[in-house]
Amino acid sequence: MKLTAYGKKEIILSVAILDTAGMAFIAAGILYYPPLAAGAIVPLLLLVWVLAFFRDPERAVPEDDRLLVSSADGVVTHIEEVHEPDFIDGRALRISVFMSIFSVHLTRAPFPGKVAYRNYHQGEFINAMHADAGHLNEHSDTGFETGDKRLPKILVRQIAGLIARRIVTDVETGKEYARGERIGMIKFGSRTDIFVPVDCRLRVRVTIGEPVNAGSTIIGELPE
Repeated sequence: MKLTAYGKKEIILSVAILDTAGMAFIAAGILYYPPLAAGAIVPLLLLVWVLAFFRDPERAVPEDDRLLVSSADGVVTHIEEVHEPDFIDGRALRISVFMSIFSVHLTRAPFPGKVAYRNYHQGEFINAMHADAGHLNEHSDTGFETGDKRLPKILVRQIAGLIARRIVTDVETGKEYARGERIGMIKFGSRTDIFVPVDCRLRVRVTIGEPVNAGSTIIGELPE
């Protein structure tokens, strides 16, 4: 299982702490009370979960230039028209994907483009499934200029949730990113929103409640 470099510190710390805890249970079982040794299974399971959380699977990214892919693994929670004043500068279609603590938490670019806008907003940590979490919670915005007249701009918003306290946005302003390329991570539960101008006439290819995978699930299709 490939692990992301974004989790290096957490993985090292978890291995150190949970390995020590497991050995302590085993030692207590040997020295004092044998059933205590069974307690070693708890830190072992926690370590397995931490490693699984930072997994970095490869994805088959579609190549058709009309397609938008999901930026996150999880479940689609919102598909709606909203006002986005910061980068889209007008009415936008927002597609939101909520990630559980068991999802892959890497963020990927939904469409090829050059980073033209970045903004980090400190905020609250309400449940990321709430509709207002996108502007109330801590979040990081990355705006792409695509060079495609059908979809000149697209905004990706990484949103912290109840548990998440660490957003990683690993992009450089002015740099080009491919569809499905890794652009960051949100650690321990969160949401990712994609905003596109309503006049791009995107045909949405997902529904609310549908599970999606970052980089490979097609969420929308542009006109010919």
